[in-house]
Amino acid sequence: MNILNINTNPVGMTNTTYKPKQRQFKLQQSKQQQGIGMVEVMVSLLLLSVAVLGFSAMQMTSLKSSEESLLRTRAMSVIRSGSEAMRANPTGIDAFKTAVNDTTKTTDVELKKCLTTDTTLPTACSLEELATRDGRAVKRFAEDNGLDIGMDTCPNSGVGVGDLVKECFIAGWGDTKPEFSTDAKACADEKGIPKAGATCFVMEAY
Repeated sequence: MNILNINTNPVGMTNTTYKPKQRQFKLQQSKQQQGIGMVEVMVSLLLLSVAVLGFSAMQMTSLKSSEESLLRTRAMSVIRSGSEAMRANPTGIDAFKTAVNDTTKTTDVELKKCLTTDTTLPTACSLEELATRDGRAVKRFAEDNGLDIGMDTCPNSGVGVGDLVKECFIAGWGDTKPEFSTDAKACADEKGIPKAGATCFVMEAY
């Protein structure tokens, strides 16, 4: 039986000198950074803070606009109610104006005057007393709704011969005073020109 002897060594090379070539693969280490650094965290927090502050400012502006609109609506309602009460009793306009401009706090007893007594019968009151009661009631209603109201002679009224002197209702809120004067916090000056930053509403009442 013939045995085929296969010599894997190249000619002229012995087993002791032959070393097969081996391919070596070097694993390249990834140079990309793993995780998040402190700088990225700080930048993210800064951007988030700016976004939150911007959103908060927008919300505050929206709430302020809504409150301003609500106060204007209340001012219109109060002024209309006062104008109707004043026109219903033209004889007591002066007393009504005095009561509206009164800065003292009215009590429930004063508001109930001319309405009832201990026997639940109406009390006889003059037209001036009725006007005073109506003026105080309007004043209290305005204060309960965050408004400060007043009455003043409308600018440029009664100037010409035969011109009627007209009264203006003024409703202010915030730091604005319901008056026509040179005061920096007044609604308008004596000529009726609104002051810068004033928050008020004016309507010719009578």
